[in-house]
Amino acid sequence: MLRMSPNSSMACLAIALLPLLTVTTGCGKSELKRQRAWGVVQVDQSPLAAGTIRFVPAGETRGPATVAPVKDGFFELPADVGPLVGKHRVQIEANVDPGFAIDDEAAFMAAMATAKGSPLPPQPIPPRYNRKTTLEVEVTNDPEANTYEFMLVTDNSK
Repeated sequence: MLRMSPNSSMACLAIALLPLLTVTTGCGKSELKRQRAWGVVQVDQSPLAAGTIRFVPAGETRGPATVAPVKDGFFELPADVGPLVGKHRVQIEANVDPGFAIDDEAAFMAAMATAKGSPLPPQPIPPRYNRKTTLEVEVTNDPEANTYEFMLVTDNSK
């Protein structure tokens, strides 16, 4: 039978509890600070009928991206799921209807054979507003200040 001194058993207990204490107390950083954000999205001076807007942390801002639906030109993210305080790249996409249920593999393959390639319609919003976005915003600690207006133009000459 193995016998431990009281000091060595306390040391073993402390070592065993160390990971739990680290997880419970964290690393001393404060909780992520999110804010409400809302606003409008127009494409060529018309409200975006349906789409998605993403706030992706940029620069010194670290944390998860936030996504919201855009409907009839409006979006809103409540504070509990809103973007983090700090700088963000903004990506906006329109919803596109491929003409079949996107999770229907048979319909996708049939449409692919008919189209002789990808059956998905092109994204009507230019890449400079989504994949290669040039849009940036600063989310502030002031919940009333985080309202945004995005006026997108599909023609490069405008």
